[in-house]
Amino acid sequence: MVAHEHKVMWRCAEPAWVYVVKDEPRAGNAVVALMVADLDGAVAELAGRGIEGGPPYPEGDGARKATFTDPDGNEVSLIAVTST
Repeated sequence: MVAHEHKVMWRCAEPAWVYVVKDEPRAGNAVVALMVADLDGAVAELAGRGIEGGPPYPEGDGARKATFTDPDGNEVSLIAVTST
């Protein structure tokens, strides 16, 4: 993790980082989507930690998506490819 006063970065995997910036005027308007290999497993793991989101649903051609909303209204979605 790399942290500064108003931003933070987390390494999720060797080539993947999540970058978050504190920007109060835009709070509640953020949308983030993360690709995962096992959508059902990720949703179950989050539920086990008390984080509830919508159930996975089809998204476009060949993907599934589950969406979570934080208390400020920011949306975080998990997406998994179901076909290539």
